[in-house]
Amino acid sequence: MPPVIPIAFREALECSLILLVLASHPRVRQGMGSLLSGALLGILAGAAMSYLPATISFLHDDTLWSTFRHIAETSLFILPAVLLFIEGKNFAPPTKKDMGFSLFVLGLVITVFDARLTGFYFHEIALIQDSPAATPALALLGAGLAFTALLAIGPLKRLRPERLFTPAALVLAAATLRILTGGIEATEEVHTIEALRLGLQGFFSGVSSQIRDALMLAPHEFIETGGGRVFDFLSGQRMSTTVLVLLLTAPPVMVLMSAVSRPDPDVSGIEKAAERRLTLSLFRTDIILKGAPPLICFFLVLGALHFVTASLNPLNEARPVFIEEDKEDEARAGVLIIPVSGPYGELSDGILRKFSYRYGNRVIRFMALMKPNGTLGVGLDECAVCSPPQWNEKASGYAQRGDHLVCKYCMTPIPANSVNKPGGCNPIPLPFVLVDERLEIETAELIRVWRGAQKLEKKGTHL
Repeated sequence: MPPVIPIAFREALECSLILLVLASHPRVRQGMGSLLSGALLGILAGAAMSYLPATISFLHDDTLWSTFRHIAETSLFILPAVLLFIEGKNFAPPTKKDMGFSLFVLGLVITVFDARLTGFYFHEIALIQDSPAATPALALLGAGLAFTALLAIGPLKRLRPERLFTPAALVLAAATLRILTGGIEATEEVHTIEALRLGLQGFFSGVSSQIRDALMLAPHEFIETGGGRVFDFLSGQRMSTTVLVLLLTAPPVMVLMSAVSRPDPDVSGIEKAAERRLTLSLFRTDIILKGAPPLICFFLVLGALHFVTASLNPLNEARPVFIEEDKEDEARAGVLIIPVSGPYGELSDGILRKFSYRYGNRVIRFMALMKPNGTLGVGLDECAVCSPPQWNEKASGYAQRGDHLVCKYCMTPIPANSVNKPGGCNPIPLPFVLVDERLEIETAELIRVWRGAQKLEKKGTHL
């Protein structure tokens, strides 16, 4: 049977921690009833959706609800900037009624989307296992155990967390926690960050497509224009990633700047020097305390962005395969033959392949791959610019990430289409011919190019 209790416990614990972070501020604790009421309604409403008839398409449209959830999570992360704007305008503080309503909506948004997702997941388990009562009961047990974490609200008061958190920093911490945990997504295949990026990419792709059609700049199968490249960039991964990075890093920076950019208090009216020093010391200590949470959130968000990006675009370090010429065939003496399709793999798949050739007591490494433009790229597994020291030989050569090669020493991304072209961190080109779906490299040419690279290294022109 699927682990219903652990999954329910994990998801409810994430929700409890977010609510606990919000409850650390006195103003939120005053309206804690509204926050918990909204969270409870979100859980009940989300879980109930899985039991409603499938004919109500609005409740079962995953694409629509994913869009709503992306908007809600992005809004939660932007909310600190809105709070800073309100504070800067010196608006009247919200009434108790307004505060209660805001906390109710916040609690609802925090739980409803994830409760809906896990509700459908547990409902499917109940149907498959024919356990319509046992599965919900186990889920409630796991969630109930996790929500006992909210009992820590009482002891939390004694720690006086308001010394660390402004209202903006408090919401920022809750949003960061949600980003780090990935939301309540045990049944999804992508992290919240990647889901947000895909949502942004879909938005930009739709907008650029509408503009393209309005300007009658439909993409051509063979002709590439400057305007077309602009629209390709707007609808591509780089654009959505850039906007996402700005959305997720701007709020922590803004909260941090508001905390540390406050002017020193006026102590001209304090007669005693010791009291003046004490006032300034307390103020600067307060700056450090108030600046720590947004600074930590900033680095946590950066770490999450790096982790998710790296996991989606892993670094492929091909293991070299030893190869030698066919000594039994005199016609092929002195020639290394690598079939495009054969025992060394399918070169046509665009994945980097590495080979090793033994020359005396030395080993020459070279590489081959099918470039995105459909041509073969062949070169030494050695950079003409970078040469790591002997203690760091593992940083020598290249790896592959997506459609780019990466110099393992300086981590410079290199477009795969630029292989066979000398210069910069590009692989040192290696002469080859393609005959009858076979890649042929003369060993004399391989040794000549390798010797040239060794002479270059001895001259000290490498980094």
